[in-house]
Amino acid sequence: MSESIRYINGRPMQCKDIPDLMFLEAVREATETSTANVWKVQELLENVMGPIPWNLLLAKARRLIAAGKLTGCACGCRGDFAVPAPPVIAGHGVWVDRLLAVAAGTGSRAAESR
Repeated sequence: MSESIRYINGRPMQCKDIPDLMFLEAVREATETSTANVWKVQELLENVMGPIPWNLLLAKARRLIAAGKLTGCACGCRGDFAVPAPPVIAGHGVWVDRLLAVAAGTGSRAAESR
């Protein structure tokens, strides 16, 4: 097991110190060879970042699951993490097209309200 507390720049390590994309990439890499269990994901992350406390790893997984970026269980069991496929939203109406345009920076909510 990893240390219970790790310090970064004089403060305890926090979830924000583990980039979402790095965590998700570790899950993707772990699923290439087997099930993406929590121990494999931790091993892959620690190879890049150094020791990651167990409770912090589970907290990061819980946040990603709550945000819909990850599926699995972050209670401390195997986890069986997976990165969900992106939703298919094409053809769901004009409002979705407007939201996508605003998100892409090609649309403007201010222009729509005029």
